[in-house]
Amino acid sequence: MISKKLLAFAIILSLLTAGSVYYYLQNLEESFDTTEYVNVFAAVKDIPPDTKIAREMFTEKKVPVEYAHHNSVIDIVQVEGKIIKVPLVAGETLLKSHIAGERGEDGLAYTVPEGKRAIAVAVNEVSAVANMVLPGDRVDIIVTLDLEEKKADDSEQGITKNGFLLQNLEILAVGSRMKRSSNGKGNEISTVTLAVNPEDAPRLALASERGTIRMLLRSPVDDEIKDFAPVRLQDLLERR
Repeated sequence: MISKKLLAFAIILSLLTAGSVYYYLQNLEESFDTTEYVNVFAAVKDIPPDTKIAREMFTEKKVPVEYAHHNSVIDIVQVEGKIIKVPLVAGETLLKSHIAGERGEDGLAYTVPEGKRAIAVAVNEVSAVANMVLPGDRVDIIVTLDLEEKKADDSEQGITKNGFLLQNLEILAVGSRMKRSSNGKGNEISTVTLAVNPEDAPRLALASERGTIRMLLRSPVDDEIKDFAPVRLQDLLERR
């Protein structure tokens, strides 16, 4: 009679042999498979519109190239943090057309940096640097105010004061244009839309309504914030 140990050994040997044969056949099949594959990403669950893309929202799938949508996202890292502008259902493949595009393609809201607010201010040729500012440029804002201040004898005197209000603000739009002009010419504009911190928006609105604002165009490589003292008209007269 065959011993139990010998029977167990035979069973284990059979399983190892079967596994080896299966592994060999799999490799042989793959070596003859000439199908070209591509990785796509499908939603793990339903995703509402205006959602920021995160890696865990999607699962990676390997599909034949001929069955993959030509507009499929194939590198999720490149689109992380961007905004999905349409709803996706679970299992739906993420396409580039589902994602908010470049500046101006999907409206002003998608160009506003997170944590900022868009505010439009009235400008003219002088305040807008000869109408040469473009979307994407960064500017400083100075404001000139005519104030009434008390003198020592309680009489009032007019004081004109000028100073930096805000610095390093991004221009989101010039007039209704949200893309940079390719011809570089300064077209006449009446408004410029800026990205500001929420707490700075009331200050800029008040300054533009009760004073005169002017934009200072910054170099693209200069993002330094400096502390400048305000200047009064009297200061200019005293330095003559």
